[in-house]
Amino acid sequence: MNFQEEENDFFKLAEEESAERERKEQKKLEKAEKRAEKRALKLKKKEEKRHKKLGLSDDVDAESTESKEGAADEVSSSEEEASADAVTVVDIVTTAEEDTSTENGTATEEVKAKEEATSSDKETASKEASALEEEVASQGDESPARDLAASDSENTEKKSLESEKDSEDDDKKSRRRKRKRGEKYRDPNLNIVQELLSLIVYIGVVILICFIIMNFVGGRVQVEGPSMQDTLYTGDNLWVDRVSYKFSDPKRFDVVVFPVADGSYYIKRVIGLPGEKVQILPDGTILINDKALDEHYGKETIWDPGIAAQPFYLGKDEYFVLGDNRNDSHDSRASDIGNISKDDIFGKAVLRLSPIEKFGKID
Repeated sequence: MNFQEEENDFFKLAEEESAERERKEQKKLEKAEKRAEKRALKLKKKEEKRHKKLGLSDDVDAESTESKEGAADEVSSSEEEASADAVTVVDIVTTAEEDTSTENGTATEEVKAKEEATSSDKETASKEASALEEEVASQGDESPARDLAASDSENTEKKSLESEKDSEDDDKKSRRRKRKRGEKYRDPNLNIVQELLSLIVYIGVVILICFIIMNFVGGRVQVEGPSMQDTLYTGDNLWVDRVSYKFSDPKRFDVVVFPVADGSYYIKRVIGLPGEKVQILPDGTILINDKALDEHYGKETIWDPGIAAQPFYLGKDEYFVLGDNRNDSHDSRASDIGNISKDDIFGKAVLRLSPIEKFGKID
């Protein structure tokens, strides 16, 4: 809104306020006149009644004459009261007119003051407008570059918005195509949840398999003692296969684990098989069916053949076992161990788990 419109609105508002005040004062004057007229009419009626009373008492005696004089006095006093009331009404009207003129003068002064304020506001606005024009003129050289930069940014925003709309439209079209083909649209979040659930199930299955393997398919044992040197040493952790011998028989030179009477487990190497004739000669040569056994697992030559100094035959499912450290091993040469049956074999030691530098298959 410009200053001319503000000035016009201001004058209209002032005129409306002045007209409203005049209407109020006019109403006050009209009410005062009506009250004065009513009071004068009442006084006139009283006077007429009194005159009638005086006319009816003409035939009365001297006392009535005195009453007439009193009545006359009353009439004169009522006339004086009426004249006083009329003067009061005139004073009221005059006072109201003076108040109205005073208020009109006040309104006129307010209008003039507002006009002066409006003119000063106009001057201030014109000065600010001229200063703004000078500033715009001084920055005229920079405006084209700014306009160009603004237009470039607007174009970039429009292009990005258009690309987003295009991508959304493409997504919608692809969904519609899938629906037409009878394919179901899958929410990406749902796919993530399904993948997480699949991963959890997979990990659970792996753990279950490992548990079954370690407890039913195989087991871990630790070597104690020097009887299997130089193949195994104290502290080696081995994984033992417990399933293979349920479907096949132990083979010569297999390293097997079996329990003994005291509740502990021994680990030895299979030398003789079921049905074979076994004997150890005094020079430490091992004979299988009267033939020297060709093997390289023994650490050194056997000094004590034990009960194997005499030839003996292995029964069905019986095996003759020795430690690789032949002169420091408690094995089938001892009478309390003797030959072991297949049912007594806990499993086959197939893998060294630790130490890490020796990890691998057991020969």
